[in-house]
Amino acid sequence: MTLGAATEAMDNRTRTLSVDWWHSQINSPYYYLFFGLLFLAIGLASVYSGQSPTRQGWVYRDKNPTDFWWVIGIYSVGGVCFIGYCLYKVYELSN
Repeated sequence: MTLGAATEAMDNRTRTLSVDWWHSQINSPYYYLFFGLLFLAIGLASVYSGQSPTRQGWVYRDKNPTDFWWVIGIYSVGGVCFIGYCLYKVYELSN
């Protein structure tokens, strides 16, 4: 088979993307584990540093302690919920 014949044979085939593989990668439950651990890490780093990132900037433990602990609580609950949902999806898929 010559190079031209091989190229022509490849052009005649249709190439398809396996949608099932791509769909399974996007809907993987381990993304929830990643985001859960990320939220918990941000909350833990904020507790140790005394400042927490928010949408409006930074909240400091010394200036606004109530707001600071609310933000830490939101990060912690969000992280636990993401990890719990990941575990739910993993064990749901294995049964």
